[in-house]
Amino acid sequence: MFRDPARGTWLAVIVSLMFSTRRIAVACLAAALLPAAVAAQSNTPCEEYSRSAAVFVGTAGAPVTRVVQLPYHPPLQMTLTPIEVDRAYLGVTTRTVYITTLSAQTYATAGERYLIYGRAYHPPDIVMARPGAGMKEIGTAADDLAFLESLAPGSAGSTIFGEVAQKEIVYGGTSNASVPLAGVPVRIANATHATEASTDRKGRFTASGVPPGRYQIVPRLPAGLIVVDPTTRTEVVVRDGGCAHVKIEAVFNGRVTGILRGPDGRPLQSTFVDLMPMDVAAEPRTGQVTGTNSVSTNDKGEFEFTGRAPGRYYLGVSLYNAPNLSGPSYPRTYYPGTLDRTAAVPVIIEQGRTRESFDFSIPLVLSKGEFEYIVETQHAGRLKFCFIQLDDLFKRWSSHAVKPGVTYRGAVVDGQRYEVHVHLELPDGHLESEPFVFTATSSKTSVTLRPDAPRDLHR
Repeated sequence: MFRDPARGTWLAVIVSLMFSTRRIAVACLAAALLPAAVAAQSNTPCEEYSRSAAVFVGTAGAPVTRVVQLPYHPPLQMTLTPIEVDRAYLGVTTRTVYITTLSAQTYATAGERYLIYGRAYHPPDIVMARPGAGMKEIGTAADDLAFLESLAPGSAGSTIFGEVAQKEIVYGGTSNASVPLAGVPVRIANATHATEASTDRKGRFTASGVPPGRYQIVPRLPAGLIVVDPTTRTEVVVRDGGCAHVKIEAVFNGRVTGILRGPDGRPLQSTFVDLMPMDVAAEPRTGQVTGTNSVSTNDKGEFEFTGRAPGRYYLGVSLYNAPNLSGPSYPRTYYPGTLDRTAAVPVIIEQGRTRESFDFSIPLVLSKGEFEYIVETQHAGRLKFCFIQLDDLFKRWSSHAVKPGVTYRGAVVDGQRYEVHVHLELPDGHLESEPFVFTATSSKTSVTLRPDAPRDLHR
C-alpha cells in the first residue's frame, strides 16, 4: 500500500498519456523518432555530421497540418514545416522533408533556406529540428557547407578527440573547478578496432583515422582517481569523415567498503547502506543532506562507495529513509551497529589515509503492523490517498488513486510515524480530509478519512 505507483519506461508513460492533449502527442512523436535531444549548435561541423541522422539543405515553406502514422501508434495530427530539399548529404530520400519542432513552437521562416542537422529521422520524410537547434540559416553555415562539400563519397576515417580533467569534489557542496590531466593513456575501442592516445599537457587527446562505428572511451587514470560515474560507459559514435568529442572527468576516489550483516551475523544481500556527511546541515525544507549516498549490498553482503569527498561520515542503514515497508525492515543503525547516533563511530575519508573495510551488523528486524482505512464522501471527483513517513530525513510524499467505500489495507512498520490524508479533486477546486498522524504498532490501526474542507495539504 505504501509504495509509489509503478513507473514504466518513459516511453510507456508517454504512450499512456498521448490521447489527452496535442502536446502529449508531440512528445509521443519525439519518443518514436529517437530518445535523443536535437543537436546543439555549439558543436563543430564534423561533430554535427556524426551525430545527425539526416543532413540536408532546403527552403522552408509555411507550416502545414499533417496526419503522421508511426509504427505501433495511432495516427497523430501534427503541425510540421515542409522543407523543399535542394542538396542532401545524409539520410534524405524524398524531395520534401517535414520538420517537427516537438514541444517548442518555433517554426522556420517560410522562404528561408536552411542547413538542417536532423538528430532524429523517421523515414521517409520526418526530421526533428528547429531554428537554433538543428537548423542554421544558410547565410551562417559557410563553415558547415565547406566541410560537407569536402566529404568524398564513401570516405573512410574519422576522428575522436577530447579532454581528461580532474574535477574538484567538495564535502557537502559542489564545485566546477577542474585541472587537466597530462600523460593519461586513453583506450578507444569497439569489437573490431582498438587504438590508444595519450593526453597532452592540457589534458587533450586525439585519435585520427578511426573506422566509423560506436566506440567506448576508457582512460587509465593515475592511482587514487576514478571517473565521476564509474557505472556508466563513455561512448561515442562516428561515421565516415565525421568526428566526435568527449570530456572525461575524474575525481579523488574516496572509497568506503565493507560487509553488512543481519542480527544472526549472516551477510545481508540486496540491502541499502547509507553514507552521510556528519558535518553538513540538512536542508531546512526537505531535510536533504548534500553528499549523502546509498549503495546496495551484493549477494555476499559486500558494499562499496567510490568517489566520495574527504570528510567525516555516518555509515549505516536507514539513515536517510525510514525503514522499508516491503521486505525486512531495519531500524536506523549506525556503524559499528548502534541505534544511538551519539555512539556512532565516524568513517573518515582523507587523502593518504589507509583504507579499512567496515564490518557491522544490524541489531534487530522490526516487526510489521497493519494500517486499514476507508474513504467516505458524498462528492463525485477524483480521490487520492496521500502519505508520508515522518521518520524520513528526506521529506517525500507519495500518493495513489482510491475509491469511496472500499476498505484498503497495507503494512506499516512498528514504531514508525506516518501522516496520511485524502485529496478530492473537483471541477472547481478540491477538498481534503483532516491529516491523520499515528505511530504504527504490531497490531492494526484503522481510520475513516472524509475529505470535507479545502485544506492546503500535499496533493
